[in-house]
Amino acid sequence: MGTLIKELFKWPLVVRLRTPDNDDEHVDRLNHRVTVGLILIAVFITSTTSFVSNRISCWLPTELKHASYPKYIESYCWISNTYYIHSSMTPPHSDEDRRRAQIGYYQWVPILLLLMALFFYAPRLFWRSFNAHCSIDIQNLIKKSQISTNNSTKTASKTLDYYCQTFKTKHSHSSINIQAYIRRNKHRGNYLFSLYFLTRLMYLINSIFQLFLLNALLGHRGNAWFLDIDIMKSIFRYGNPLLDSPYFPRVTLCDVPIREIAIIHRYTLQCALPINMLNEKIFVALSFWFSYVILHNIISFIILIIQQFKNQRIKYIERLTTLIDGDKKDYIEDFTVDYLTYDGIFLLRLISHNSSELQAMETIKTMFENFKRRK
Repeated sequence: MGTLIKELFKWPLVVRLRTPDNDDEHVDRLNHRVTVGLILIAVFITSTTSFVSNRISCWLPTELKHASYPKYIESYCWISNTYYIHSSMTPPHSDEDRRRAQIGYYQWVPILLLLMALFFYAPRLFWRSFNAHCSIDIQNLIKKSQISTNNSTKTASKTLDYYCQTFKTKHSHSSINIQAYIRRNKHRGNYLFSLYFLTRLMYLINSIFQLFLLNALLGHRGNAWFLDIDIMKSIFRYGNPLLDSPYFPRVTLCDVPIREIAIIHRYTLQCALPINMLNEKIFVALSFWFSYVILHNIISFIILIIQQFKNQRIKYIERLTTLIDGDKKDYIEDFTVDYLTYDGIFLLRLISHNSSELQAMETIKTMFENFKRRK
């Protein structure tokens, strides 16, 4: 077990999750780092037999309890898909009706969880792949700003100043130009922010879709899926967090053909799936966690949009330049809109978020003085 865990921590994805380098905000790491880590733990639990001693257990008639029949039948039912018929209903006689009632999800839960983790990490891959095309190393910029020394602050300031000076060509004074991202036009001053905006939107859409999928698998229907109100009602009223889910049933039926000489006998057996008890608890826990992540994504996405209004950007730069003496009012608007643009302010917010606002103030100080001299 210890060797397996050591090997798991050597995987490139896990190494990425543990890396201290940041080029985004807390809400992004909540999606691609914390959530992916929790899902990987769930994958480890569901794929390790030590957590469930017996994945499937079938009731056998007397004539099948001898020799190796029990082990064979349980293995057969596990791999051939059992089918679910509600306890109040009589099993259908038609083979076609029984095939329609088959479930095969419980064998693939670890794979399903891995896909969920991949979708949560996909926006991160998108962000890292495309921001590498710009002329600035964001991770290095954040790293330099986190070191509270004059040399590191000057280096971060020069790097950001150089990046902002590349916006000498014409750029839009209106709203976010998405075409700048599509055409990889890094000189409009909104390439990085447009890229980050799309990344945040991907996180939001992905988290909503995955929560909807989880609640569908758990058997929840209606309009109460978002805040898991149905689950809370089930816990307080019945002591059971789940409705009668056809996807993770505890008891299923299995048709086993047994050949004896030239005759094939078909037995319909009732099987218990203890593994589904674990699967259900994991999916319920993930459902609540996804609700929490969605609330974070929605609130942060709204804040991100509000921050891009012109008056909000100017107010933010005015706050960062409070340590600068002298006349500032005549330069603030041009410095904010024409020089820093969306990308410059976005990078300053990253510095402030990952280190401190004081570091962002120190970084912008030299930039503002240089801008005034050039004017």
